[in-house]
Parts: sequence; structure tokens; C-alpha cells
Amino acid sequence: MFGGKKKVIGVLILVAGICGVWYWWHSRPPKALWVSEAVVRGDVLETVSVVGKLEPNEYADLSFLTLGTVNKILVEQGGVVRQGDVLAALDTAVLQSEIRKARVALSIAEENERLARRSWDDLKPEEQSVKKLTTKQARENIQAIRVETEKSSLVAPIDGTLSKLDLRVGETVTAGRVIGRVSGTQSFVLKADVPEADIAKITLGKSAEVTFDALSSDEKFRATVISIEPSSTVIQDVIYYTVTFDLPEQDTRLKEGMSADIDVMISERKQVLVVPYRALGREGARVFVEVAQSGVSSERRYIETGVEGDDGLTEVLSGLNDGEQVIVSKTK
Repeated sequence: MFGGKKKVIGVLILVAGICGVWYWWHSRPPKALWVSEAVVRGDVLETVSVVGKLEPNEYADLSFLTLGTVNKILVEQGGVVRQGDVLAALDTAVLQSEIRKARVALSIAEENERLARRSWDDLKPEEQSVKKLTTKQARENIQAIRVETEKSSLVAPIDGTLSKLDLRVGETVTAGRVIGRVSGTQSFVLKADVPEADIAKITLGKSAEVTFDALSSDEKFRATVISIEPSSTVIQDVIYYTVTFDLPEQDTRLKEGMSADIDVMISERKQVLVVPYRALGREGARVFVEVAQSGVSSERRYIETGVEGDDGLTEVLSGLNDGEQVIVSKTK
């Protein structure tokens, strides 16, 4: 008798347990189908990052005006020079020989003309003209050789520092080949090649933040766009435009040729509605987000966006309110 009751009680307990599990399973909250983030207010900053190089604001590249062999170098690289200083010279032994010959020829021509003038009136007009032209030609020959001799000297065109000199005694140089540079004693500027995809965003007067590889990354300098070259340069099949930046702060540690990382400020928005860029979807030209209504229901919302920031946030101009939840990824 008691054995039958125990069986009934056991069955009832089992049924109650099953019912409890069933109720718990069906009454638990549904698992969320996505991960969402709140629409909040924040700052959005868009920049274009390029690599630049420090160059003197004033400089002059150096080259000889004639072919010749380097005879002497008078100023070492890094030396301070004044406008008109001779920096190097070519061998002028041949020119010196030619000018001596030319002077002898001039002496002969002048002596012949002097002797001819003793009976000048007896000469025909054309004979008088020949005597005078011979003397004049001899003088012109000397002047031409002097000009060639002057071309044999490499002269500093401005005051400054001989920042570069690729030259050795005994080397043969050609006319027009750049072999050095005199950098002015004034300020430096930054020059950077900006790719075609970003050049339209950069305009005169844009500010930039600069760090130099040679200095601490915590030391930041301010710069301003002062010129954009209209012609392009092709580097490895990519079109670039050279942009020049003014650098008001002239630190004494800065040297010509130093590399710099430049972040050009394109747009900045303060305390605007923002959403993560990964929450955005596109349908043709329209931008939308999925707004979470609960853990399992959502609403597609078309919005208008503004600046896309460097930190993955996008400005929202219309279509969303502060605090709404937008879906950024789906869960399994």
C-alpha cells in the first residue's frame, strides 16, 4: 500500500520538475540578436596625414656654367658663406694659355694699327677699316676668354650655409649639373607630397600638427598651409601635389632635411551627435542605421551624416536622437 503511494508521489515530483523547467525556459527573456551602442554627443576630428621634409625657406642650388675639371675646393660643406664668395674652381690652365696668346695677338694688332696710322691718309677706307677691325677682334677675344674663366668659378649666390656639396678635386663636371646648395640663414618650411585622393580637402590657411622623427613624439609643432603647387608629380604611378607649410616656431634643434609627420586639420565638430562608422549602411546614395527597439526588434532609419572622424565616429546631422541605440554588429 505504502509502496504505491511512494510511486505516485515520485511521479508527481517528476511532473512538477518538468513543468518548472518548461516554465523557466519559456518565461526567460529572449537572447539579444545584436550588439548596439548609444547615440551620444562627442567631438569629431578629420585629418589628412602625410610625411614631409624640412627645407630652408630660401636656398640656391649650385652648378658650374661650363665643363671642366675641379682644381680646388675653397669652402667645406657646412661652412658659412657670403654672396659672391668663390666656393670652388675648375682648372683654368688651358684658358690661361689662351689668354696669353690672345694678349700677344692684341699687341700685334695694336702695333700694326699704330704703324699704319703714320701714313693713314694714304690708305684706302677699306684698308683702314680692316686695321681697326683686327684690333677690335683681338680685344673681343680676350674678353671672351675672361668670361669663360669666370665661369670656371663656383660662386655663392646668396648669404647662408653651404648645406650640400657633392664635389671632389680632380672630378670632371658638366655644365648645369647640380652639385651643391646654399641654404639661407632664414626660417625653415615643410614640404610634403599629398596624394591626389586627398588634395581637394587641403586649402590655403589650413592648420596642421607636426611631429619630427628626430624629436620626441610628445613635442608637437603648429604649421599652416601656405602654398599648393598646381602641377602634379607622379611617384610610383601615383599622382601627388607638393604642399608647403609655414612653421612659425623655429626650434634651434631643427635641421634641413629632417622628416616630419604632418596631420592637416580638415574638419572639426564639437559636441555633436555621433555614431560608430561601422553602424552605417548604404542603400544607393542614402545612408541608414538599424535602431534597436528591444533585444529582438529593430527599425531601419535613414539619416544624414556629416564629418567622418579619424577615430571611427561619424557626425549625425539628422535622423537620430541622443540616447537611441544603433546596431553595430549581429550575434549568432
